[in-house]
Amino acid sequence: RPWEPERNNLGQEMVRARDLFAGFIGASGADIALTTATSYAVAVAARSITLEAGQTVVVLESQFPSNLYAWQLLAERSGASVVVVARPADGDWTRAVLESLSPETGLVALPNVHWVDGGVLDLGPIADVAHAQGAAIFIDATQSIGVLPLDIARIDPDYVACSAYKWLL
Repeated sequence: RPWEPERNNLGQEMVRARDLFAGFIGASGADIALTTATSYAVAVAARSITLEAGQTVVVLESQFPSNLYAWQLLAERSGASVVVVARPADGDWTRAVLESLSPETGLVALPNVHWVDGGVLDLGPIADVAHAQGAAIFIDATQSIGVLPLDIARIDPDYVACSAYKWLL
């Protein structure tokens, strides 16, 4: 019902939402783009990341599909490959991801909390290695924003996406 008077406030509400979300991750409202879904944000990011033939995209086993399909397509278009980090027997996703990074890594596309088992990744050390190798970093923070801190100043990701239907409600 776009003709209703309260729709006139939509622009102000969007600015406020961006500012509030920015507070969760230590950013400014100007750093935040609102999209219709995390999968859309992933698709936009995938269109702006360039991979070279032979590079790899690192993802987790059983990663949420919205943070996987666009990367598979990007890898296919680029002549890159997807490295799937197997679920570690000891539950240490951070160690498992660190062991999967290599000079060929072009993109690390991870959640900071796995949606299947709640396993938490320490993205700081992962970001250190990814940055040292020149890899882009994409974080799907849907499972944790609003509950766990996400220090983007420390991690310096290229992209963070989050759906509001979890903890942000």
